[in-house]
Amino acid sequence: MKKLLIIGITAIFSIFAVACSSETNTTTNQSKENTTLKSATEVVKKAKEKSSTMKGDSYTEQYKLEHTFQSEAEDGMPINFTNVRIHKYEHDRIFKPYAERIIGQYQSSFKINIKGYKDDGGDTNTFEQEEYRVNGKIYYKTKEDKEWTVSPMGKVSPSFRLKFLDELIKINNDKNIKMTQENGLYKLVFDKTYFNENKQLFDFYKKGWPFQHPTDFVEGKLKKDSGQTILYDQAQFKNPVIEIWVDQNNFMIKKFSIVSSIRIPTVSTEKGKDGKTKVFPPFYIEEQWSAETKNEFTGSINLPAGVK
Repeated sequence: MKKLLIIGITAIFSIFAVACSSETNTTTNQSKENTTLKSATEVVKKAKEKSSTMKGDSYTEQYKLEHTFQSEAEDGMPINFTNVRIHKYEHDRIFKPYAERIIGQYQSSFKINIKGYKDDGGDTNTFEQEEYRVNGKIYYKTKEDKEWTVSPMGKVSPSFRLKFLDELIKINNDKNIKMTQENGLYKLVFDKTYFNENKQLFDFYKKGWPFQHPTDFVEGKLKKDSGQTILYDQAQFKNPVIEIWVDQNNFMIKKFSIVSSIRIPTVSTEKGKDGKTKVFPPFYIEEQWSAETKNEFTGSINLPAGVK
């Protein structure tokens, strides 16, 4: 279970990877470094063009995920749970033909809170892993493993990052994009105001961003302990914020980050003593994800010696 969980998380987020100053909502102010500041849409177009010329990239991916939900004990006492997962991975990636090397660390903790009792603090498990994606296969190994796990790679889709740039170019609306310039970088911020004004972008975000579902263990526990099913199709996205940092000289995307809060209702099949269906609080997901590019990757990616 632990191995499948880690593979699943890296598989989802590696395809979404990379990919301060006085703030203003206009894109016509002059900066200290350049005589003119390009419009946000123009910066986005240049960033997309730059991505198409690169062989690959080397980047650091960091992610924090927090799941909060409520179940109950056998006697009906409500129990609040929090599952926190944190990871940090170093990536070297080639775009075409796709190949990638991923090395990093993953942590997971599970906390329990019962009203009137002190939090148990939770146990934290740490895993160090190494992964290669070459020739249509995934080769995976943790520090504790003696052998490599090999599985099919599956279809490789364009990254969320590049798709997001495409959507911005289609919209072609600079209003309410918060753009600043500092230390040779453009910083573009897309927050609640921009998403509310551009519904098609918000719809794309909700459909395209793979918010991390709970583990099979959590879903099973909810079903077993309180008859709950998570209604993913009714997920409500609250105030997402996306930031894109672009090098002002070569227009390489240096950082892409997402902060997202998601509220998902649940429904239970169990009834209380009054004969009414039990009602539980929604399932909450808090996500912080970022990918920071170090440089363009121009090397090759090969399996370690002895791996077949």
